Amino acid sequence: MQTMTLLITPSVVRSMSPVTATVIPNVTATATPHTLQIPVLQAQSFDVISRSSDVFSPVEGATIVFNYVIRNTGPTDLPPNSGRNLQIKVYLTDSAQLDGATVVSRPAGATGRPLHTARIRHGIQRGEAVELLDVSAQVSVPQANCSSYTHLCVAFQIHGTDVNQTKAGVCKPLRRGQGGVGALDCSKVIGECSATCDANANCIQANGKSSCVCVAGFTGDGHVCWGECLTF
Repeated sequence: MQTMTLLITPSVVRSMSPVTATVIPNVTATATPHTLQIPVLQAQSFDVISRSSDVFSPVEGATIVFNYVIRNTGPTDLPPNSGRNLQIKVYLTDSAQLDGATVVSRPAGATGRPLHTARIRHGIQRGEAVELLDVSAQVSVPQANCSSYTHLCVAFQIHGTDVNQTKAGVCKPLRRGQGGVGALDCSKVIGECSATCDANANCIQANGKSSCVCVAGFTGDGHVCWGECLTF
């Protein structure tokens, strides 16, 4: 019997070096965002140059006349714009900063020379300050929350243009003396009188007593009031 020998030769296993792939990142072209630069206008200061009374109360309002400064602190000029409209508002607040106030009166509109609006319409260069002269406003103190008011603030708003306008305004304390604009008096309030007051008079209550007082623009004893411009 013949014996067959089977010779098994092992296979040669060749180790393949791994292929290293170079990854090329997908570069996406990104456009640099364009930042719109607009002027930034800030209220710098206001100085009261005259007032009809140095006392503000719910009974006796006061007309103040002041100069007001607005500065362009932004990166660009405020260009000329014939459609631009400037408004100046006066507020009573319980804070030295209008933005931080919790009690704010309704605004009193201020008026001034037509030159003011013209100066704004003609543009304000970067870094330039514009002083608005002889601006006047009739300030009345609301009877509600009268004792809460501590400051008088002046702010502005410009319509008809793209401009960043700070709303902080400029404020001064309600007190007499240096730095103040006049004292606040809440001791007199408008109430009801047992006697009949004229239609152009208010019943004023002060120190436990009441009396009829003619409103601004009228003269008399409060029971009878007549206009100052009345002619016969």
